[in-house]
Amino acid sequence: MNTNTLSPDLLAATHALADALIQAEPFATFHRAWKALNDDATATGLLDAFGAAQADMRRSQMNGGTTKDAVDHMRELQRQVQTNETIMTYVRAQRDAAAYLPGVNMDISNALGIEFATFSNAATC
Repeated sequence: MNTNTLSPDLLAATHALADALIQAEPFATFHRAWKALNDDATATGLLDAFGAAQADMRRSQMNGGTTKDAVDHMRELQRQVQTNETIMTYVRAQRDAAAYLPGVNMDISNALGIEFATFSNAATC
């Protein structure tokens, strides 16, 4: 992003907002969960295996069908993913951080006097 076009006041406000968001509990929790997930070889291996099984299943379905063994394997991987505490903590933290954003958008909209979410979505298209 070219910060040369932002006024010093807008740039300072943007930095303050970013700092506040990083310190907000939903985002701090998300960051800790993301780090824990990336540090957990078992969890990342499960996610990789599950993603590969999903891709294999899609290819098999496009080519005429899947086997019972492939479906059973996918279900077992899904069960392992859903019972892995590191993965599920990450999923919950991600959901909570996403749920926090509409309130942030509303606060920004109120401060600016415009519908910020609509404005920011239009600016990114």
